[in-house]
Amino acid sequence: MRTGDLGFIADGRLRVTGRIKDLIILRGRNFYPQDIEQALTDRLPSLPPGGCAAFPVAGEDEEGVAVVAEVTREVLRKRDFVPILRGMRRVLSEECELSAADLVLVKPGGVPKTSSGKLRRRACREAYLNGGLPVLART
Repeated sequence: MRTGDLGFIADGRLRVTGRIKDLIILRGRNFYPQDIEQALTDRLPSLPPGGCAAFPVAGEDEEGVAVVAEVTREVLRKRDFVPILRGMRRVLSEECELSAADLVLVKPGGVPKTSSGKLRRRACREAYLNGGLPVLART
C-alpha cells in the first residue's frame, strides 16, 4: 500500500502483516522481523516477549540480520549469557532458516520502545550501529 504497510486480503478483509521499511531481504528471501522476534521469545524463556528487535545490517560480502534482545532479570543476576546466545543461534537456524550476523543481549529495558511499548526497530538499529546499547554479551 502507499502507506508503507504490507498485507493481504483474506475472506474479504484486509490483513496488515507489517511495514515494508521493516522487511528484511536476505539472498532473495523475505523475512519479517516480527516472525524472527516471536520465534526467539516463544522458544527461549530467558528472553521476555516484546524485548527483541531484528533488523538488517551490512556485512562484508552481503547483508545480514542482527538481533538485539533483552534478558530477564533472573538471567541478569546469574550473568550466564553463553547458553542464551547458543539457543538464539539454534532457534534462528531451525525455526527461521537463517544465520544471524550478530546477536546482542542487553539489560531489561535496553531495547528502545515507544511510550505505548511498541518496538522502535529503527532506533534500535541506530543505537546498535552507534554503540548506544547497554550490551551484556554479543557474538
